[in-house]
Amino acid sequence: MFNKKIIGVCSTAAALVLAMGACSDGDGSSGGSSESSSGGTIKLMTVAPTETSTGGANLPESIAAVQAAVTALNDRGGIKGQQVELTVCNNKNDATAAAACGQQAVDEKVVAVVGMYSQTGGEMAPLESASIPAVGSVGIAGDGSELTSKMSFVYYNPVFGFVACPSVLAADGVKQIGGISSDVAASQRTAALVQAGGVAAGKPIDPNIKLPLNTSDYAPAAAQLVDGGADGVTMVSTEQGSVALMRAGGNKLKYCNAQGALSEPSLASAGPSAAGFYESGPFPPFSAASEYPELQQFTTEMDAAFASGDKAAAPELRKATSLNAWLAVQAVDKVAEQISGDVTSASLLDQLNKTTDLDLGVVPPLNFTQQTPIPGLDRLFNTTVRANKWDAASKQLVPASDTLYNGLELLSKSQG
Repeated sequence: MFNKKIIGVCSTAAALVLAMGACSDGDGSSGGSSESSSGGTIKLMTVAPTETSTGGANLPESIAAVQAAVTALNDRGGIKGQQVELTVCNNKNDATAAAACGQQAVDEKVVAVVGMYSQTGGEMAPLESASIPAVGSVGIAGDGSELTSKMSFVYYNPVFGFVACPSVLAADGVKQIGGISSDVAASQRTAALVQAGGVAAGKPIDPNIKLPLNTSDYAPAAAQLVDGGADGVTMVSTEQGSVALMRAGGNKLKYCNAQGALSEPSLASAGPSAAGFYESGPFPPFSAASEYPELQQFTTEMDAAFASGDKAAAPELRKATSLNAWLAVQAVDKVAEQISGDVTSASLLDQLNKTTDLDLGVVPPLNFTQQTPIPGLDRLFNTTVRANKWDAASKQLVPASDTLYNGLELLSKSQG
């Protein structure tokens, strides 16, 4: 399925060091409890923030995706003939709650944590103490643990989406690329990756504008970009901030953010300005489901969950982070089928570490035996990203082209 052109310069990135760094009130369960598959169920946990009021992300749709995957998996007979029980833990965008989620996974002897979304980090230390693998984490934790822990297996790569954004805009004919980012440490680390991507694309980021996190009026920033000669902009900003910038900049600019940063309803709310929007990330858009059986399966299972009453599975809430979480269950199922004995956290971890060709369909086959040669990104096993573009007529994201970008090679190119 991946016979498309790869963009990038084939050179090593081993010397490139990037500083990364950007419970529980078990919210529910679905499906007995056993560390082993022998005679019982196989227990998984998913972790994500929900119903938080302190700022940051809320991802009920990510939890819904894991629940939908587990329900369908159990309907098919489970993992190696045994039913799967799912525990949900709310990390509340809080490091203390996150650590408690990790400890709950240890106490309940789960086989794996799947599709974790953690802004703060804190979950991985308890998981390491019990050798419990975390499969399909988003990889944005502020402590960097998801991208460095030997327990972690990450294929979702917004970090490389940001690196590729300048190349995506340049491919659409943008002459000068500006940048918008929030003036906080985590955002600035990401903005540094965008700047590296600009160098790789031959389009150094200029002007590069930092804004307070609480900015509500983006008109001055849009004017500064246009007056500075930019006709395109990379956005390291919140969903609301990105929409506000597009409304302010209108069709004078083209826009790029990492995949999953903006939902389709948010893009629709931006009006005609969104016609110039691109997202860059690992997955094809949902509109391409006819080309990818896995997207069809995801849609079918989420539709079934929505029909059964899970409002968080609604079509308008689905985005890349939902697909990432759903894929984590598929990954565990595929790897566990290769285990000759009982499925335990130890046997699953051992099999993951032997896996060289895990085909999830929507990303290139994954080789978990080869780490990324960049300190701080060690456990990111997918470096390939693509571009999707907003189609105003159909009000959905569609493939921008067949081109695939290799984020690792773009970073290497930025180093000269």
